[in-house]
Amino acid sequence: MLWSSLIFLWIAFSLRCGVDSKGQKRASFLAVLLLIYGAASTWIYFQGGFEIFISAYIMTIASVAITSGIHLAKSEVRHATLPFILGGLGFYIGGALLLWVPEQVLCGNRVHDRHHSALLDLPVPLHAFFHLTSSAGPICWLTFAAFESLHLENRKPWVRYVSRYEVGFIPVPEVLSNAERAV
Repeated sequence: MLWSSLIFLWIAFSLRCGVDSKGQKRASFLAVLLLIYGAASTWIYFQGGFEIFISAYIMTIASVAITSGIHLAKSEVRHATLPFILGGLGFYIGGALLLWVPEQVLCGNRVHDRHHSALLDLPVPLHAFFHLTSSAGPICWLTFAAFESLHLENRKPWVRYVSRYEVGFIPVPEVLSNAERAV
């Protein structure tokens, strides 16, 4: 979770940096900082610092959201990508607040914290559904990032919703070039 969100943060920052040598140097410097941050957070987690790990993850997701929001505010095509940002944040925040936090507070996430709760009687833990929502969030965000990257390359992308069997017939966005749109 943390490492993928660190990659997303690097992508979000890179979208703002530009493709010139100065932008590439900034992106490379950020990559090193994020690598150190991720390694330190992971090491602390393995030493028993679950709270530090979750805090690092939350800060990273918040940074992705803020960086993407700044980029979106300056974007010429925000009408096409705003649903993906809002959807991604909605999945993350909704999943965390409605599924993961209640389960952790009411049931405890450690053996010594565990106590009986009605949530423990559910056939599938809420944590499993949290992972579904925290998977949908990155799909939305990656669609935004792909669209913005194609737009910055002047490839004039377009979003079309189609129903695909690969994702259980749920409508998913596709980013198409002008040539693909004409078909």
